[in-house]
Amino acid sequence: MIRDAGEALDWDRVVRRSRAYGLGLVMGTATAFLRREFGVPVPNVASDALAALPSTRAQRLAHELVMRPAWIGQMVHHVEQWDFHRRGGKTGMWAFFGYEADRVGLNGRPALVRHWGRRARELARRQP
Repeated sequence: MIRDAGEALDWDRVVRRSRAYGLGLVMGTATAFLRREFGVPVPNVASDALAALPSTRAQRLAHELVMRPAWIGQMVHHVEQWDFHRRGGKTGMWAFFGYEADRVGLNGRPALVRHWGRRARELARRQP
């Protein structure tokens, strides 16, 4: 889409919409990736503006977690394990939470939610 639009793409609008929807971090990373990996002509002014958009601490934390290669590998592992678990007869989101609680050695879904909350707080404290 960006390549097809060429010079006609309104990069100011992309930056404005990214700001309006709180997507500066995501769009900055995405446009940098497109430029680096596919040679998409992203103007420096646009990439600088996207990089300068404000982001919340929660957005930065979520973005960091998702962008970690280890995170992707872990997610693939969890999806594979969930599929295995699902094929065993239990299905649905709550079954997955039960599976995940068992996997990490916790007693049920409420304990898993508390575990995730503690882990999120620990990760948030590490952020600058």
